[in-house]
Amino acid sequence: MGGRNYSIYFLLALLILPTLLYGADNLIQKGIDEYRNENFEEALLLLKEAKESFPESSVAAYYLGLSHKQTGNFDEAVKNLTNALQLTPKVLDAYTDLIEILYNLDRLDEAREWIKKAEEEGVKPGHIAFLKGLVFSKKGNYNEAVKAFRKSGREDPSLAQSADLQIAMMQVAQRKFEEAESSFRAVIAIDPASKYASYAREYERAVKRTLDSYKAWRITLGAFYAFDDNVVLQPTTSTGVSAVDDTGEDDSAMAGNFRVDYTPLISAPWTFTARYNLYANNYDDINSHDTVNQSLSLIPGYGFGKGSFTLPVSYAYVFLDRNEYLSELTIKPTWTQMISPSHILQFSLSYADRDLLRPSLFKDEERDADVYGVSVGYIHPFSENRGMLSIWYDYTKDEADGRNWDKEENKISLSLLMPLTKKLTLTTSGDISFDDYDNRRVVDDIKDNTSFRTSRNDIIWYASAALRWEATSNFSLIARYAHTRNDSDIYVYDYRRNVYTAGVEYKF
Repeated sequence: MGGRNYSIYFLLALLILPTLLYGADNLIQKGIDEYRNENFEEALLLLKEAKESFPESSVAAYYLGLSHKQTGNFDEAVKNLTNALQLTPKVLDAYTDLIEILYNLDRLDEAREWIKKAEEEGVKPGHIAFLKGLVFSKKGNYNEAVKAFRKSGREDPSLAQSADLQIAMMQVAQRKFEEAESSFRAVIAIDPASKYASYAREYERAVKRTLDSYKAWRITLGAFYAFDDNVVLQPTTSTGVSAVDDTGEDDSAMAGNFRVDYTPLISAPWTFTARYNLYANNYDDINSHDTVNQSLSLIPGYGFGKGSFTLPVSYAYVFLDRNEYLSELTIKPTWTQMISPSHILQFSLSYADRDLLRPSLFKDEERDADVYGVSVGYIHPFSENRGMLSIWYDYTKDEADGRNWDKEENKISLSLLMPLTKKLTLTTSGDISFDDYDNRRVVDDIKDNTSFRTSRNDIIWYASAALRWEATSNFSLIARYAHTRNDSDIYVYDYRRNVYTAGVEYKF
């Protein structure tokens, strides 16, 4: 009896199964037809139903993934295209669609893994090599990208022209402009009437304009009038000594600036910039604070995809009241990482050898120092890179020869460059520094004729705002205001200062 029941069930299964399979196949085919007719929403409904009814169908998963791709649901597209490659039999065409979506989503490591699998199975070698070139290019690995694009052209001649165009564009990115010009001409020669030839002509003209307009040397001249209401940093609190309190601390000054920048056109990933800067100011009355500051900076660098390493080395030599005052050598290795085109992180270490060229009266007041520092910053370009927001944290440690100048400083800075109009920009910045000096020192209170021992802690507030109007591409008018407030435990270092500046700048 029981055996006869099993036979009945088996016969029923044989009758029902073909109907179910036909129904599933019919749904899938209808979905495919709607997809091919570009009725993507209708295709989604049919293919979702087919996938639910027949979850082991790799074909349903593939076309469902394509339909999600066309309707902009890329996460679901990735899920279903992946499923189409995991089921049996695999839909090998899913490789190229899946890799392309992952590339556009910037999920480059995942794209690279699927490229490896496609290469192992020998799927569309020309197309896969082209996608591999795109992935390497976006990661900034131009050498591997060029190899992949060249392989693409060899494997599939129909891709040769677009692959050569990609190679030429990477040569532009690497600043290999002469090679790029040659590559663009090769693209045009393959098929002068194609869209790729049209793109190549536009890029070739752009490269030529870049080369014609490029200047390795740039010179900047500036002339400014300044009013400083506390040139000598007179203390906020009265000392009770007329020789100190009655000092005329405000004065006007004329200042000039001369800068030379040299940036040779060298092939990426290497970069190099050199800069010489000369600044001088001359006060009307308080000539003891007339300053001449010269500095030379050399900045070699190397790019790593979306990151770069630079090694700035700079040397400054300062004259005060026409006498040698200070020399300082600084080295600041810096790593910059682009998270996205509008989000950049930067990290640096620094060391400076500071040498005061005038002898101090007391050993504890010697300010020669080894200065160590760490900086972490965030940079946000906006308004087509005409504007920029940056936030910084800096830590520095001064190990001075005189123990009164040993200190640690923690500083937080914020700056904003805001384009107001096409020619007018506003720059604002502010920072707060916490300076903790190591040594407890003896301080004379002149008013009471007493002495006491205390540690020195300063909180320094600084804020500035500047307007720049670019009258022409070379000539600018500049107005600037800066305020400093040093709140110190020791009254002789406690002061306020305001500086107003207006002037012109010319670049050529």
